[in-house]
Amino acid sequence: MESVELALKGGIEHSDGIYLIKDIRPAHKEGGSLLPPVKLRKVEAVWVHSDSLKPSNLSMAIGKALDRREEDSTNG
Repeated sequence: MESVELALKGGIEHSDGIYLIKDIRPAHKEGGSLLPPVKLRKVEAVWVHSDSLKPSNLSMAIGKALDRREEDSTNG
């Protein structure tokens, strides 16, 4: 399976434990979102899609980045 480096160019909105991730693009592309907005939440230490409550490679990758972001803001 081929992997693609992604970057978040938009914002993250957080409300009631649900994270809305917008404007996900290939890392080196400036225009146009690759994916529609994604809503995620953390359930028992696993990042899942808020509608299905199921994890995917995408939810786990974004969740890992969110966890890292949270650690950085706590430690920095």
